Amino acid sequence: MGLWALTGSWCAANLTDGFVPEVVALRYGTARQAEKLVTAGLWEPTVRDGEPGWVFHDWFTYQPTREDVEHKRFLATQRQAKARAVRDDKSRSAGSVTRDTGVSHSVSHAAPDPTRYTYSP
Repeated sequence: MGLWALTGSWCAANLTDGFVPEVVALRYGTARQAEKLVTAGLWEPTVRDGEPGWVFHDWFTYQPTREDVEHKRFLATQRQAKARAVRDDKSRSAGSVTRDTGVSHSVSHAAPDPTRYTYSP
């Protein structure tokens, strides 16, 4: 199950649509463990772009497709760009007033008050 969980996380992070290349599976586990996952019905052997490996059974039942993830990321990028543009427009229209107006950024280097600290042996 460790091989199944590690490679599942790898597939999700790399947007492989559930495909586990043989080299990745053997980095996290053994060929015997991979065959056990096939026997259990959790993986199906396959070849993708000439590369041998396995694919998770029913990946799309539980995980979004690469296309869906990339589309959501694109929409989020557009939404964030719009929010930033609105924020920037508001700050420009406010003139030269900023939230830090009147704030002193100086540092006081006064010696500490010795009466505030007591030493108890």
